[in-house]
This record gives sequence, C-alpha cells and structure tokens, in this order.
Amino acid sequence: MANLPDSVDYLFHRDDIAFVLEYNNLAGLVAGLGAAYIIPISRFPGRRHAALTDFICIYWFVKGDLVQWTNRMHQQYGEVVRLGPDRLGYTSPEALKDIYGHKTVNRKSNRKDSRFFGPTINDIHPLVSEPSDAEHARQRKILSNAFSDRALGLQEGLIQKYVHQLLDLVRRKISEGPDGKSVEADVVQLYNFTTFDIMGDLTFGEPLGNLDHGEAFSTHPFFRAVWGVATPKKLKHEAAVHWQNCVNRVTKRLSMGADARPDIWGLVLKHKDAAIHDGWHGDDRHGTDRTDLIADQKCIVPAPEDPRFAALSYVWGKRQENELETVKSNLAIVCTPGYLVDENLPRTIADAMMVCEKLRVPYLWVDRLCIVQDDASQKHSQIAAMDVVYGAAAFTICAAAGDSSHYGLPGVRPGSQTFRRVRAELSGMEIEQILPDLDDCLQDGAWIRRGWTYQELSLSTRLLLFTDWQLFFECSRTTATEEPLTAVTKCWSFNLLTSDPGTRQKHVVRPKFALYMVCAQAYAQRMLSFESDVYNAFAGIFRHIYTDLESYICGLPEKDFDSAILWESVSFHEPTHVEGAVLPTWSWASQMKGGLYWFARRRRRRRRRRPATPAIDA
Repeated sequence: MANLPDSVDYLFHRDDIAFVLEYNNLAGLVAGLGAAYIIPISRFPGRRHAALTDFICIYWFVKGDLVQWTNRMHQQYGEVVRLGPDRLGYTSPEALKDIYGHKTVNRKSNRKDSRFFGPTINDIHPLVSEPSDAEHARQRKILSNAFSDRALGLQEGLIQKYVHQLLDLVRRKISEGPDGKSVEADVVQLYNFTTFDIMGDLTFGEPLGNLDHGEAFSTHPFFRAVWGVATPKKLKHEAAVHWQNCVNRVTKRLSMGADARPDIWGLVLKHKDAAIHDGWHGDDRHGTDRTDLIADQKCIVPAPEDPRFAALSYVWGKRQENELETVKSNLAIVCTPGYLVDENLPRTIADAMMVCEKLRVPYLWVDRLCIVQDDASQKHSQIAAMDVVYGAAAFTICAAAGDSSHYGLPGVRPGSQTFRRVRAELSGMEIEQILPDLDDCLQDGAWIRRGWTYQELSLSTRLLLFTDWQLFFECSRTTATEEPLTAVTKCWSFNLLTSDPGTRQKHVVRPKFALYMVCAQAYAQRMLSFESDVYNAFAGIFRHIYTDLESYICGLPEKDFDSAILWESVSFHEPTHVEGAVLPTWSWASQMKGGLYWFARRRRRRRRRRPATPAIDA
C-alpha cells in the first residue's frame, strides 16, 4: 500500500483500504463458491466455471454463437443444464409449458424477469414483456384477431408470394457455380429471410427486402452501439432513430385504413370498428372491448373474435354471505383456469356451465361474473350493450324456476327435477297426465316477474327455459317441449323485437314507437329489487329500438317524446324519492307498480280531405 498517494490518507487509512480490498476479494470468492456449490440450482449439471460468472454466456452471445454453445451444453449434460450463476436451460417441452404456460389453480404463472423483459424505448411494455396479467390479456385479445383461423385464410395469398420468393432464392443459391460444383445454402438463414419479410409486410405494409437481395442487412447502429464504445448520447440518438423508423412505418400503414389489405393492422382495425359499431365493447380508452366470458377452462377470459357463447338469464335472489361475484380485488383469481368450480359458484351458474359443456358451447356470459361489479365504467357500458350481448348469444339459458341463483336448473343434475308424471290404466285405457303449457309453468318461478329478465328474454334469439315441469325451447318461429304431451293453448313468441316488421306497419302510430309502447307496458308490470335500476333494466330494449341511448330521457324517447309523454297509469300511486335515480312524474318510470297504456295507441287520426285547389290561369 506504499504506492498510494498521500491524499488518500485524508479520507481513509491505508490499512482500511487494504482491508476493504481483501474483504471484497474474499466476498467475491465466497459468492462464487456459493453459486457453484451451495445455492439450490447448484445441483444441476453444467460447467463449473459457467456457474461462477455470467461472462461465459456474454462471451458466446457477443460472438454470435450462444445458441450453438447452449446446444452443445445440452448434448453434453442433458435436458437441464446450468448456463450461469442464476441461469438454467431446458429443452423438454413439458418444462417449457410449465415455465411459459398459463397459470392453473395449483400453480401461479412465473413472473417476468425485469432484466430481460423491460419496456420499450417509449416506456410501454409490449405483449411479451407486459408484467400485468390484465394488460397482457387486453393486448393479446387485440392481436388475436390478426392470427385467427379467419386471418390466416385472408393472408394465404400474401404468404404464398413470399414462399415463391423463397423457392426462387433457393434455386439461385444452389445453382451450379462456374466450376460446375453446387453451392451450399444456409437453410436457417433463408427461413429467417422469409419470416422477416412476411412479418414486415404484415406489420408495416411492405417487406424488409431480405428475399429480394438474398442477404441479411447489417445490424442497426443502435444494436452495434450496445456492445461498442459509443457514448450514451450516441446510444440515445440511434435508439430514437430506430424507434422513429418503426413508428413511421406503422403510421404509414395505419393511414391506409382497415380495408387496404388483410394484414395485422387491417384485421385489428376492422375488429375495432365492428366493436364500436355494435356496442360490443367496454373501454373506449383502449379502442377495444372489455367483454369477458366464462370459458370451458372454468375461468373468466377476454371474449375472442366472433365467439360462440350462451347467455344466462336468472334471478339473483337474496344475497348470501361470501357469494362469489367479480370485483377488482379478485379479478386475477377468477381468471385462473379451473377456479370456477361448483363449490365456488351459485347452483344455477354451475348448472348453466354444465349445459354449455353438454351442448359443446365453449363460452358462457353471466352478468355476476363477466361484469366487474365495482368498475362503474365497465358496468355502465355492459348494461348499455345488453341488446348486443343477448342478441349475439347462440341461445339464452333461462332459469325460470325458483327464486334465487341457488335454486339450480331443474333436470340438469340427476334428481333435481321433482315432478313425476302420473300414469294410470282405466277400463283398459292408459291415462297419462298432460303437462301444463309454458305460460302456466312460468308462473311458479320469480323469473317471469322480474324487471331485468324482461329485456333478457326479449332480446334473445333462442331460449332454453328450465321450469320445474320440463324444458322448453322457444325461438321466433316455434316452441318445442321436452315432453310430447303438453297442453298447447297459445302460440308463444317472446321476442317482439325480432318479429315481422311488416306487422308493425299496421299500427296507427310510428312503427318504432308502437314497438316501444308494447315493450314498456310489459316491462312496467314487472318488479325490481332496486327502483334505481328502472332505466338500466330497460336500456337494452330502448337501444335496440332507437339505437341511441343519448336520446333516452328518463325512459322516454326524444324522437317520439310528444307521443311518449301521453301515458296513463292503471293504478296511480304517489311517486317516492329513490336514491340514485331521478323519477319525474311525467315519466312512466315513476309508476312502475301498475299497468300503463298510451292515448296515442288508441287514437286514430283522420285527416279531412281538402278540396282540390283550382288551377289559376295567369
């Protein structure tokens, strides 16, 4: 320590510095030995010098032979090999699934290491590095539209073009040279050329030109600078140039619109436009929907493109303690595959999932689970889109029996249907009980009297109605029964919204308003647990008729306000103050406890025929 300058003594004693250096050397040695022989991954095979430091991996990475070196290590040591102090390499497909696969009930997903999965230069995490499960699911949902079976069919011609270019390049590469000998071609490099050109075309709207030139482009200066001696300012400048190049290419492609070509952005933009047009979305900030469904993996998942799903219409009933519903705090839990099992669910929802499984319908929509109940923004948008949800469902499962979500669907489970048919023989004739018709069966449960269920049955295209007596199927064309001997006293057609529009023209008032009156009169006879729901429970029907909820004025349509205000209650009662809702006395919503009728429906307007005006000669 004699060679140290005297100025060092001002801060530290020479012996102290010697101690610090010796301590650091000893600590480094202990850490290296611990990494090689003590920590849990030390029992895995691999080269000891690689276990001491990451410089071995860095060396092969800089040299460009990391993959080849890793492959040699696996050939020497097996499927699992230690490549660094805290780095293991796996080659078995089961291990890759455990590491990168979806989480399950018994296994959580592995968190992404921030050293390898950081944000991009604009501080935004892409799909691969996104640490948030909810945001990762949102991004994956957006991009899934560009990689669906439909997308691959649309992109077939584009991909074939580059396959032909690949074959032409292979022919050029392996053509005989001047000396008559064949020239070897690097197949891995050629496949890389094809992949980058295809993805460049799908992403930027134009290829990168690898197949045209037959050679790889030089590394961008930004990546060379990472391992070079460039200054930090140089790194930032080159990174910005590289990023801006990508931004310009993507912006250029987006400006071409959704119909320009069936690439990634074309399909994503089309899905966004369709979602906004149909109302099947719940988060305008991201430009895509937040609609969730219960999947056959027994968990909540983001709705895929054009899903085939069923919807459940049921009565919540009296709330029980610790009853499951989706809220912000348990959103990650209900998205775990296998979590939505019988013991965690009300009986009716569990039975509905069994119905979907037996009918091979992969998805189910249930308001209690598919709407985040304490997310006001999503809840409002989903309620406003009830006509889209139930109208898009393949069929609606109606829990028409019982008075709560714990009653179940009669007949789904063995012994759950208590009705037993009576058969007898009298004077040589076999007598069998005729089951009641659908109208009588529905009177036994609370479902037919609830306000929310009115729009659910009216907006659906097909209904599976589970009653205590039997199962009914109903659509706009027919009613089918489970038992052949059923009293048929009327022809049912719940769905007034999809009836023949030609019949509406017979009304003396405007067709839309005529349909609105019929629906409002039927809805006003129903009951609501919370009177503040009076507008929300009718919003889907209103939106289906008038399309624009902005013109929804306390239950009355702005377009036909002059006629809509001419209503009268069959049994008038004093309106009460309802917290969370405005119920003006001029709105029928203030008289939900009785029947309604409109003067406009009974009034026939007769126009007096005016005498023709005689022509006047100039």
